[in-house]
Amino acid sequence: MTLPLEKEALRKQLQEFYGTSQAYLEHLDIEDEKYFKRYLSFIERYAPRTETVLDLGCGTGFSSYLLSQRKKWVIGMDLSELFLKRGNERRNSPNLLRVTGDIQELPFREGAFDLVSSYQVIETLPDVKKGIEEMTRVLKKKGVLIIIAANLLSPIWPLRDFFRLLCGGQGRPVWCESPQAAFHIFRQNLMTGIRKWFEREPRFLYRQPDLTCRKVVGRDSESVCLVAPIDIARILKKKGFRILRMGSQSGWIEKLFPSFSVALEIVAEKI
Repeated sequence: MTLPLEKEALRKQLQEFYGTSQAYLEHLDIEDEKYFKRYLSFIERYAPRTETVLDLGCGTGFSSYLLSQRKKWVIGMDLSELFLKRGNERRNSPNLLRVTGDIQELPFREGAFDLVSSYQVIETLPDVKKGIEEMTRVLKKKGVLIIIAANLLSPIWPLRDFFRLLCGGQGRPVWCESPQAAFHIFRQNLMTGIRKWFEREPRFLYRQPDLTCRKVVGRDSESVCLVAPIDIARILKKKGFRILRMGSQSGWIEKLFPSFSVALEIVAEKI
């Protein structure tokens, strides 16, 4: 696979970051079963009878370990050998395998898994379209694809930040650290969300990640792509998938306008 030079450069930066960052590894170490509760509940709700699972971007593989207690066979894959080594040192299961790999070049045969899932990962792919194509390739017919992440294009996040900052609260490092920045991003995300409804083809917006870890570790500071749920849904529909869910659907605004949802939650079945 050949990526444009800027995307290839981003991929190399992320490989270096995830492969060496002790600060990010410590950030992953604090994740517990509660952190993965929503992710696991989605899998139990939409894919209760699946046997073979590919858990992508699994970090240390704690989510994969939890899934291995529920499923017959689980492969947890991550870009970082550093993270997976920590997971192998702590929690293992006879039906769990952790492997190093790139979502954009999955080392598995076509139609290998009943369920392909990822949690807080899609926004870190330098080529989201290629990543989705690989996820769908290794999924069996009638298999389920689950993608969960924060919707960084939602206008709701910066609007919350704006009012919190006006009331003297804390901003979000890297994203909204002042009322002016929050309002600017709110307006930008609102207009982007409206335009998305009229676009015919998916269009992903890329950004330069903050990999310094000086202000914050995690919280999507290392994200390289602003992914709209509607763009993922469009790709999947063209591939013949049936969309079972798009957006968090937690409030009336999010039910009416899934692209404004604070969460990017896609569940689709391969027909």
